[in-house]
Parts: sequence; C-alpha cells; structure tokens
Amino acid sequence: MKSVVEYFQEVYGFTIQHPHLPCLQVGNPRKVNYLPMEACKIVEGQRYTKRLNDKQITSLLRFACQRPQEHEMNILKLKYNDNGKEKEFLPKVGQWNMMNKKLINGSTVNYWACINFSRSVQDSTVRGFCHQLALMCQGSGMEFNCEPVIPIYSARPDHIKKALKYVCSNAANKLGGKELELLVAILPDNNGSLYGM
Repeated sequence: MKSVVEYFQEVYGFTIQHPHLPCLQVGNPRKVNYLPMEACKIVEGQRYTKRLNDKQITSLLRFACQRPQEHEMNILKLKYNDNGKEKEFLPKVGQWNMMNKKLINGSTVNYWACINFSRSVQDSTVRGFCHQLALMCQGSGMEFNCEPVIPIYSARPDHIKKALKYVCSNAANKLGGKELELLVAILPDNNGSLYGM
C-alpha cells in the first residue's frame, strides 16, 4: 500500500510539502477520498450550510455586534495622509466623502476590467467613467492602473455568466494565469434580475 505522499508524487507529479498535516475527507461519505490540504483550493463565495462551531459563532458575533460608538471610534482612528487637501475627516450623517482626502496606506489595483451591461450607456461614457475612477483612486492614495487588462466589454444583461466567463478568461490569459483584482460592472437602469446576482 502506498502513502498519500507517494501516490500524489507518482500519479500527479505533485510533491507534498507538509506531509505532517492531516488530509481532508472529501466527496461521498460512503466512498471516502482523502486529499492533502495543500492540493485543495477553496473557491471564494461558496455558501457554508453546516452549523458553525461555538468558537466560530463567538468570533462572528464579537465582530458583528460592535456598539455604534465602537464603530465610530474605529472609523475616527483611520489615518490620512498629510498630503491631502483636507487632513481632518469626520463622517457626516453616517456618510463619508473621500473627496480631497488621501489615505496613508491605500490599496493597489493593477489588474482590473469593466463590463457594460447597459445598452443606454455609450462606450465612450464608460471609458470616461473608468478613467475618472482610476484618477480619483490615485488621488486618494491608491496605486491604480489607469488601463484595464482588456478593453471594456459590452454585453447584454441576460448574458451575465457568458460575459463574466469571457472577461475573466481573457484577462487570465493576458495575465499569465493571474486573476483580476477588480471587476467594474455598469448595470442597466432598471430593476431586472441582474440586480439579484
């Protein structure tokens, strides 16, 4: 009988780096399959329908049940760059306006794309919007690439899956397998099924 390490090396050419870690039991409980954790990938956005354990519930509640004053204190602790036109920042009536503000540790967006699902919004308007979005992000302290990975893609609202697959696939091909960091979607001006996605 072969070990899991030997099996994965021989069959898949996959060298297990952490043989001391337990395997994951996957698939049907009647026909048990064991996979090393490092050979598995959890796809984002999956629903977890099983009951959380006590530790997970406690952690979730601790995070979600902060008092409004605690939320406000966390917001007020945000650090802004002195290079911004306005150095003080307080929410007004529960809203934040980032105009003229600059964050110290802004995020980076190198790889992004845009899909236009609205037939009433011209391509030139979408390009202008995306350009202004990039400039605004740069102005607030982010590193934001002005050019999308692939040209802005227009699609019908009833072809959402096809459009998403096309854009993500083309972007991954162009990026050598890397994924998009941001996908901007221009939605149609109605309350159709696209809003439930």
